[in-house]
Amino acid sequence: MASEHDRGCATCTEVSAGGNQNLVSSSQWDGNWEKLRAPRPLRPWRSYLSWRFAQVFRAHIESGDRVLEVGCGGSKWLPYLANQLGAEVWGIDFSVQGTSSARAALNAAGADGNIVLGDLFTTTEVPLGYFDVVWSGGFIEHFTDSVGTIRRMAEFVKPGGLMITEVPNMKGTIGHMYRIIDPEFLVQHVPLSPEELDEIHRGAGLKPIAPASYFGSLSLAVVNYSKLFGGHRRALAVFMRVLDAAQTMVTLPLWASRTSIETAAMSPYVLGVYRRPGQT
Repeated sequence: MASEHDRGCATCTEVSAGGNQNLVSSSQWDGNWEKLRAPRPLRPWRSYLSWRFAQVFRAHIESGDRVLEVGCGGSKWLPYLANQLGAEVWGIDFSVQGTSSARAALNAAGADGNIVLGDLFTTTEVPLGYFDVVWSGGFIEHFTDSVGTIRRMAEFVKPGGLMITEVPNMKGTIGHMYRIIDPEFLVQHVPLSPEELDEIHRGAGLKPIAPASYFGSLSLAVVNYSKLFGGHRRALAVFMRVLDAAQTMVTLPLWASRTSIETAAMSPYVLGVYRRPGQT
């Protein structure tokens, strides 16, 4: 998710095809993911936010579907999609350490999957027009040409297939916190509202079938607090555990009652589902 994708970033740019700037370099992702051998197993029944994501995937992914995760570094969802939903899973990331962590997660879960180390814009190792669903979490907001990025991702979706896109809600509380804690972080993101996310996908030729909306009730853990603690990793780890525990307690009533309260101010993400025109 974006909480994992966004931790440990620093300011830098790389240029992709057509002058599209990537605001985070592969070396920075390597520095982020080398600290994580494999994500802990995902348990949607223990996390409100994970339960919400699981709802989306279960609504749009069926057994046997081919699913590609773009920006799969540290993915907790590929093992879940393979083992729980019976999907054929693929992932692509341009970080060596990111792909290593994704493979480790699959191996730890005893799941099969195809993980590709490569540039989304130039890869020939991922088949075009092959996937029932292309999913990305915390990816497209790192590119200056959002429409061009989505248009390229859509090339991997088969006609009639779906794209599920999630970005962090940088216009809400999370964005305000970053302006105080780590203002340099903001320049690595293109802030997107639900309306803007839909418009980007329309511009790339996709049709919203579940228009973008604010997603998740609360997740302050998506904020990168490392600058507050300097090099004191143990103190940061303790703080994150306390924050996660407090967040779990706050959202527990929502999870227990299967209730969603999602707002522009507090929701950590924006998420939409889109269809590529054509017959399946």
